[in-house]
Amino acid sequence: MLREKEWPNITVEKIWKQVGGSKRGKRPGRNGLLCNTPLMYAARGNHPHSCQELLLHGGDFKLHNLNGDTAHTVAVENNSTLAQAVITNFIISQLEPSS
Repeated sequence: MLREKEWPNITVEKIWKQVGGSKRGKRPGRNGLLCNTPLMYAARGNHPHSCQELLLHGGDFKLHNLNGDTAHTVAVENNSTLAQAVITNFIISQLEPSS
């Protein structure tokens, strides 16, 4: 787990490594027995900053694990309200027409 003093130096690669991602420079695949993505793990743990960084750097909120859950569903089921808010706002921003 990243310590609070490491937060200013956090990178997407460090987040991916913490949640089971692959080598630097490669996007993480689905991980774990349920084929959860790093975004799903961040959502389950209620890590809003990690969710935001993963979404901004290509994390796909539309992917489903073997249970049919998305990262948003995982956040809702685990009462991860902060992560849920970040994912919801990101989804809404994707639906809004760009000016």
